[in-house]
Amino acid sequence: MDLKNGYAVWRQERLASGNKQIKSVERKTRKIEREKGKIRFHFNQPNDDYAWGKLLEWKRESYKKLGVRSILDVDWVLRALEHIRTLQSEGFSGCLSTAYIEDELLAVSFDLRYKSVYHGWFSSYNA
Repeated sequence: MDLKNGYAVWRQERLASGNKQIKSVERKTRKIEREKGKIRFHFNQPNDDYAWGKLLEWKRESYKKLGVRSILDVDWVLRALEHIRTLQSEGFSGCLSTAYIEDELLAVSFDLRYKSVYHGWFSSYNA
């Protein structure tokens, strides 16, 4: 996702290219808000220890259900992720973002940003 010109420009470019996902997500968002309540999104909250803990907990549960070893239980991997989470510079940062319905944590995403390029990395949801 290249956001150097901002989200609105990126969104318009995607729509102009025929991307149907944006309209679909927006439609689903309106439906959820009608049925469950207001959705709040918080971008790049590196100090949100509660959300970080939930991301790790939910990802570990997901790996367990899949019957695979959790990469999050490898000490050096977890230390590296924790370090990246704290990096906040113009050129590079880890981005811990959250989505809530009212006051209930719905999803957490830990991603990477390099200058104006955003790359999804780890996401987990309150199942």
